[in-house]
Amino acid sequence: PVTGVFSWQPSEAQGPGTYTIDVRVTDNGTPNLSDTKTFSVAVNEVNTAPVLATIPNQTVNEGTLLTFTAMATDADIPVNTLRYSLDQGAPAGAGINASTGVFTWTPNAAQSPSTNVITVRVADDGVPNLGDQKTFTVVVTSQAAADLVLTQSVTPDPVLLGGKMTYTTIVSNRGPSTAAGVVVTDLLPSRAILVTQSVSEGSCTLIGGMVICRVGTLAADATPGPIKQHGHGSHTCDPRDRAAPHDFWQQLDYFCQRPAGRL
Repeated sequence: PVTGVFSWQPSEAQGPGTYTIDVRVTDNGTPNLSDTKTFSVAVNEVNTAPVLATIPNQTVNEGTLLTFTAMATDADIPVNTLRYSLDQGAPAGAGINASTGVFTWTPNAAQSPSTNVITVRVADDGVPNLGDQKTFTVVVTSQAAADLVLTQSVTPDPVLLGGKMTYTTIVSNRGPSTAAGVVVTDLLPSRAILVTQSVSEGSCTLIGGMVICRVGTLAADATPGPIKQHGHGSHTCDPRDRAAPHDFWQQLDYFCQRPAGRL
């Protein structure tokens, strides 16, 4: 009031716009006299950079979906449109939705174990374009899994017409995790008659020339014994523990119905 210094800092909500301001000066004489001058102030729009929230570091198992939403705020009025992106160097398969900021990545086995540094960037559509970025780390750990190994053998080989041969299948779980829902399927040779069958775990059925044995669960580094089946064209299962630990055994005996040679 004494110096006549005028000051004003327009807020975000006040720009852009044009404002008319009256300045009045008054003396202390008798009577008080005054004068007024009017001027205008044009407030220009100034773009404000968006702010991206900090993204915490992440840990994920291979084969597991990692997802989160990057969050950014923009003080501009009206709010600018924001677009999200990943900087170069992001791991293969990682992506972010440009509009919503939803990040997704399912690391594969080849990407495990690993430590990945990822930068998320957000940019507005103001003039000039302004942005922000945050960097975080994703540690990919190896997922324990079952490791099934299938081995097969035939004796004798070759077999003569009318002779008997034994076909053995061994399924081993080398771990480190338990294998669930294990099913062993054998397609019978077209010129063979099933005579006997034996299995070590679960139960078996003969369906349309296929012997299907539902083993169930194989623990890591655990071995069930063999299963044997008997009969001509029929199928029965007699579970017995006849193998060393860590394997599932299936043994099939056939009669050969074709001329001498390999079956």
